[in-house]
Amino acid sequence: MHDDALERSLGQAAKAGVLRRRRRTDFLSGYCDFAVAGAGGKFVHWVGIIPYTDRGWPAGGLHGGGLRLKDSTNPPAVPPGKGDWTAVTLGYSSCFWIYNRQVKTNSIESFELKPGRILARKYEVVSRLGGGWEGEVYKIREKNTHIERAAKLFFPQRNPRNKTAKAYARKLHKLRGCPIVIQYHTEEIIPLRRQLITVLVSEYVEGELLTDFLKRQPGRRLHATQAVHLLYALVVGLECLHRAREYHGDLHSDNIIVERYGLHFDLKILDFFHWPGSKRDAFHDDICYLVRILYDALGGARFYAKQPTAIKHICLGLKRSLILRRFPTVSHLRQHLEAMRWE
Repeated sequence: MHDDALERSLGQAAKAGVLRRRRRTDFLSGYCDFAVAGAGGKFVHWVGIIPYTDRGWPAGGLHGGGLRLKDSTNPPAVPPGKGDWTAVTLGYSSCFWIYNRQVKTNSIESFELKPGRILARKYEVVSRLGGGWEGEVYKIREKNTHIERAAKLFFPQRNPRNKTAKAYARKLHKLRGCPIVIQYHTEEIIPLRRQLITVLVSEYVEGELLTDFLKRQPGRRLHATQAVHLLYALVVGLECLHRAREYHGDLHSDNIIVERYGLHFDLKILDFFHWPGSKRDAFHDDICYLVRILYDALGGARFYAKQPTAIKHICLGLKRSLILRRFPTVSHLRQHLEAMRWE
């Protein structure tokens, strides 16, 4: 399918309320909790994520296999109460039917847990720490020991057959030797709103989000030397992940916690994300995220022209191709930082 046509169809789908979209540093991704039908006189049931990179949509447009039906004029039958179909017409005399796969009666957008709520008969909710596309994170306290933990509750529509939570827990366990990664403790299954909800319990990290930390700095930005120390701490932490053949997938200032700082930064990273496709591309994304964090910590575009040459040799105008040519791996970036000279 032509890129422009697919972009239009996804845009119409977003307006119809059946497609969630999120802008990222380097590319646009469609979170596809839906099935797409049409093209070539056949309906194609497809569930997953359609990545849009700087190279365009995947060759052949939508693909992925699944249920195929012959009827090209009427939407396929949908089990009662399971969702609905929205017609999206392209300029090719073809019609795409996009099915809202979420079960409306079971979808949860917020758990709204109040302080004092008891979970799994052994944890007490203290406060809500934040939320995202997959679920919400709460600060909890063990009833018997009064030890504070963090609990991530997964929205059921984002965790089909517990696959999302299971993959997340396994990744945290695999990376338990990396100091920058929070330590995973256990999984709990709790009844909530007439559903079984997966809860992952991990260590609670004292500190503040990098976003809030930067807001408290003079001019809401760091001095160049401070920013390089911040970048170096992140690079060393991400290098441990990449050596284990894992990646973060969505690194930004809202999922980095600053525990302590002084001569160096002690950091933790949250909210790992899994992307389909090549891990090599995901590793490259992580490198570009690191450079972007440095750029933003220094004040962004407003102050970039006045930055030292040493900084510009890292940021490279945020041009992905130049960044990856100079730093093909995170180890190359670490070595550059260790050898860099200020003019």
